[in-house]
Amino acid sequence: MTDQAISAPPIDEKSRFSHSPISPRFGSELEGVTLLEMTDDEVGALKQLGAERGVLVVRNQIMTMDQQAAFAHRLGELTTYPVKKTGSLPERPARTVGNPC
Repeated sequence: MTDQAISAPPIDEKSRFSHSPISPRFGSELEGVTLLEMTDDEVGALKQLGAERGVLVVRNQIMTMDQQAAFAHRLGELTTYPVKKTGSLPERPARTVGNPC
């Protein structure tokens, strides 16, 4: 096995981006895509690729928290989990003391 990435063709005829496998069986890095500009067909292809490869890496995406949430909703129903369990110790904020540099 080599360290060189294997470039794959576009996900399907309707998508304008391609991906490179991170490893032979797991993960892909998408190239040439801006998530916020994806069509519904491209989001569908992205979901299929995620189901097949497990992890997708898409670098250099600039979006607000609201845009991120809206895009996540395009991928499907969101599941949230409570950060703090009932009966656990209270959460405390982190604090930096001294010069952080």
